[in-house]
Parts: sequence; structure tokens; C-alpha cells
Amino acid sequence: MKMLQYLLWTNCNNNCKFCIRGDKLDAYTNTRDMLVSVEKAKTSILNQDWSKYSGGVSVIGGELFFIEDKTLQIALKELFIIICDKVLSVRDSVHLVLISNLLYDINFLREVLDIFKERDLLSQVQLHVSFDTKYRFHSEAAKTLYYENLVKVRQIYPELVITVQCILTQYLIEAINNKEFSITEFEDRYNVKFALLVPLKSNLSIKLPDFLPKRRDFINLLLKISVENPLTFRRFIDSARYAFISKDFIDTQNDEELIPSNSALLYPSVLKCGHCDIYQCYADSDKCMLCDMEALCQRGGTKFE
Repeated sequence: MKMLQYLLWTNCNNNCKFCIRGDKLDAYTNTRDMLVSVEKAKTSILNQDWSKYSGGVSVIGGELFFIEDKTLQIALKELFIIICDKVLSVRDSVHLVLISNLLYDINFLREVLDIFKERDLLSQVQLHVSFDTKYRFHSEAAKTLYYENLVKVRQIYPELVITVQCILTQYLIEAINNKEFSITEFEDRYNVKFALLVPLKSNLSIKLPDFLPKRRDFINLLLKISVENPLTFRRFIDSARYAFISKDFIDTQNDEELIPSNSALLYPSVLKCGHCDIYQCYADSDKCMLCDMEALCQRGGTKFE
């Protein structure tokens, strides 16, 4: 499904050790610039004809919901009201994806979710919350806060679709193999969907010894998941296959004309197999991870496209 993403800013409150943004030199340093970015997103949405659009819309950071400036919070809520009136109310087949790390006081997030609930549009909203078994939580207090917030959001908004996104790292592979972590138990305990993400190679991630997966361990785990967690397997395949080619970005930080650009164009290097080099992300091999996933699907009689 096609996805149009509005990138408002890269500011984030967590500084994950594997973040592809690195030192975040493009992060905003004042509220004024962040307000300009929000206003540009409003303009773009108001100027488009959504009556025939089919797909998804996403508003992303950085992190959107940890901000405490009331002026900026009001501007963001106005943006989401516009999305309700001009997008979701016009096409009930369109869904909005919000992404968050939940590592903050969630009062503002609740104010935003209430906007959709009050308009009976929460069924068209999906909340994707980031999670990782290592390198995301810098302390036990942060991990506790995450779980507490996840439980609160689920209890307050039982109808909300919540997907927990987790990078498929070598550390996670070993945790699953050693029965220290269970995807099924996590989904059942928190009443969420669990989605795996391809680990992206960056100058930071290659320095983390158990971040990028070993090729054989990766393949063996996918074979295991395809049997034990077929829905998780399917979501991972779809996410990897369409993660970039199906998304258009409007970068309200830098794009004055607000013209959507296909995210695949951000990665001009192409491997011999035809896939972007971002999929060359094994710790011990230069093989293409996406090619391996395609071969696994063909072996199991599952359509890759």
C-alpha cells in the first residue's frame, strides 16, 4: 500500500546508539523553525485533493510527542484536526500512521489520540511504537517507563491498532533462540501486533557487535518464524519489500516546494541484484538480505510481491 510521509523534524529525545541520523546536525534548535515545518505540512494537506487517494498517510519525526512547548503542541493538534477533516473524513479507506518511542510523559500523545476518538476516527489511526531488546533503553527506568506507557495507551484506547516495531538484530535472534524473548508472548501480553524491521547499516550500527545479524542465523530464524509466527513473518517480508519503494516523503524541514519524493531515490546505490545497497546489511556477508528473503518465500510457496 502506498504511503505518504510528512517528515516534520529529526529532533528526538532518546539518542538510540544505532540511530541512522548520527549526530543529528539537521535537528532544529528553536521552536520557531519547528512551527514553520508544521505550517508547511498544513499547507500541503490543505492544497491536495484527497477524494481519490487510497493508501496511508504518516506524520513522523524524530519524535513528535515528547515536546513540551504549548505553542508547538497547539500547532500539531491543529495539523491533526486538518488531517481528520480533509483526509480521514473524506476517505474512510485511508489510515494515518503515527510513530513514537513512548519514552516521555504521554499526556500530549493522549491529547492527540483524543482528537481522533472524539471524531470517531480512531479506527483509521495506527500507532507504531518503537522497541528494541538492546541499545534503545539506556536504563531500567527508561524500559519501565516504556512498558508502563504501552499498557496505559492500550487500556485507554482499546480500539486503537498498536504495532510494536523491532529491528531484527543479532541480539534479538539470539534472545529468541535462547527462549529469553518470545514474539507470541509479547503480543499476547500487551495485545499488540509485533513487526520486525530490517537492520539498516550505518556508521554507528557497524560498531555495535551484536546489532547486524549473521546471515545463517538470520535465515534460520526466518525459517523458524515462518512456521511459528506466520503473520509476523508475512509482515516482515512486506515491510522489507515495500519499506522504501512504496513511500513518498515530504520533508517539511528542507523542501520549500513540498513536492513528494520517492524514498528509494534517497538511496542511489544499487547492488547487482537490483536492490538498494541498504539491504547489504549482514555482519558477516556482503549478500543481499532482500534476495535471501525472496528465496525463502519461493521455497515456502509464498508470493514475494
